[in-house]
Amino acid sequence: HRLTRADPEGALAAFRSAARLAPADPKPLEMIARLLAARAEASPAERAEAVRAAEEAERLTGSTRPELAEALGLARAAAGDTAGARAAFERGLALVGDDPSWSERLRQRLAALR
Repeated sequence: HRLTRADPEGALAAFRSAARLAPADPKPLEMIARLLAARAEASPAERAEAVRAAEEAERLTGSTRPELAEALGLARAAAGDTAGARAAFERGLALVGDDPSWSERLRQRLAALR
């Protein structure tokens, strides 16, 4: 994700374009959600876009991927929906099974909400 760090605005534009061109691909939606959720100066409209993108990515995959649950949790947290963020992170934890790195990552996300 070097592009997202080097040029977040360019990356966001590219992911938005990819989401329009491939609406059934959850990856660009996930990245839109992550980029907007991480943006300290995001407007309320951008935070809402982050939540919508993450929700659509989850819908496309049947809510079966922990990385998308994490993205939704981050987007909801950025939008001020702590309960929704907690629910998404907890769902992600339920999806990771025995993967210790994912378990730890999502537990840290939950702890940060407190």
